[in-house]
Amino acid sequence: MDRFKLVHPFFFAIIPILFLYGPNSNSTSLAVILRPCMVFTALTLAALLGLAASLKDGKKAAIVVTLFWVTFFGYGYLLTIVKAMDRSAASQWRLFWHPAFAILLVALFSVVSFRVVRSRRTKGLANLASFAGLCLFVLQLVEVVEIKFTDAPEFLRNTPIHFASSPLRRPHIFYIILDAYGRSDVLNALYQFDNGNFLDHLRQKGFYIASESHSNYSQTYLSLASSLNLTYLDDVARRAGESHETSVLSDFIQSNRLASFLRTQGYRFVSFSSGVSFTEIKNADVFVNSPRFLSQFEYVLLLTTPVGQFTQTSRFQESLHRERLSYIFAHLPDYASSRTPVFVFAHILAPHEPFVFGEAGEAVDDTGSGGMTGAGPGLEYAVKYRRQIQFVTKRIQRTVDEILAHSSEPPIIILQSDHGPAQRPLGEFGNLNERMSILHASHLPDGGDVLLYPTITPVNTFRIVLKHYFNADLPLLEDKSFYSTYELPFRFVDVTNRIR
Repeated sequence: MDRFKLVHPFFFAIIPILFLYGPNSNSTSLAVILRPCMVFTALTLAALLGLAASLKDGKKAAIVVTLFWVTFFGYGYLLTIVKAMDRSAASQWRLFWHPAFAILLVALFSVVSFRVVRSRRTKGLANLASFAGLCLFVLQLVEVVEIKFTDAPEFLRNTPIHFASSPLRRPHIFYIILDAYGRSDVLNALYQFDNGNFLDHLRQKGFYIASESHSNYSQTYLSLASSLNLTYLDDVARRAGESHETSVLSDFIQSNRLASFLRTQGYRFVSFSSGVSFTEIKNADVFVNSPRFLSQFEYVLLLTTPVGQFTQTSRFQESLHRERLSYIFAHLPDYASSRTPVFVFAHILAPHEPFVFGEAGEAVDDTGSGGMTGAGPGLEYAVKYRRQIQFVTKRIQRTVDEILAHSSEPPIIILQSDHGPAQRPLGEFGNLNERMSILHASHLPDGGDVLLYPTITPVNTFRIVLKHYFNADLPLLEDKSFYSTYELPFRFVDVTNRIR
């Protein structure tokens, strides 16, 4: 029983990890919590052994370590509450803003720890910590299990794709999303950027450029949920109603119909880390993330601690983002030489903000950018967007050339954007053509390109691919475009006729 009183620091080291993982466990692999659990378990053991040796009292050492974890992991949540109070009329709370708030908590932890060390009656506190830790741990574990193994709603379950016969050959498939890459005519008119040489280069390499293409939806999650499942989101919208929560689309993206079908055809599914939770498909056969990077889960976990809060500077985040983008561009061609057929999906968060590249690829500061987030003037957004898209265009051209060069047989490459840019926040249809007009370039060997047409939208892209190469029973859908705001993402307005 006495040994059980030393276990609670481990409970309180793991509980915050389970607490953060629980709500997202249905769409996130268990693997994301393994490294944090191992690291904080090891740190707990080291701290417990060290303090026990120093204090000559294991129970007191355990209580101090538990107090430390409660303070450490609770810091970010408490700071959020204090900041919220500060934004209210009670301006006196401004005193407690970070980093002053950190000093206050350190002082409080020190005082309480000192009292524990000097106290001769710690048995009751140890019992309470052990009981509370066990109960909270079990509750968090039960929540994870319940959510993890709850089936997705019926309307989110994908119907199987029927096909007549197996394909004669299975080319590699690369689906590359350049977030917010506008259509050529829009880039010329609004951003004074001519990507004609880039498009001509793609045509010379065998690409078909859909010169009048539009996105089906005005937001990333909606657009990718649609294109990866080869369908419109009418059923999702009817059930979501006036909700502003796009998390309902997570299952739709994570267990998408396209990847599921290609796996049945012997494909290995490769997904690159995007830095965006909904498009990080960690249940892929291969999830590609640089070893130098924290996973998104680890980064969010870190933000609940003083370490994360003190390193949460714009330049630190921009540096991580810049490295992530560079890593994707450099390593996409690695899978072109695979001996087994691969379906490679990469959501590249560029030329979308944050704007971290200059036109030659040099690092730039994104402080004060505006546009999609509404954080600054549209003119500034346009200047930074133009600068970044120049580099992205040159870099993706090189990546595409390397994919083609490394492929033993001509691959399928879909180079597409989820939506166009926006110098102003999404509002009442003020930027329809800018937002809905997209890059849509397709490399479909063996005659697949003859099925393409100038006004094709992403919902039909893989209907053509699967029908031509895999004999799938997938008729084309009518090409439509739906606009919605961030506040009401599922209130779709059909704007097809307004943008043609």
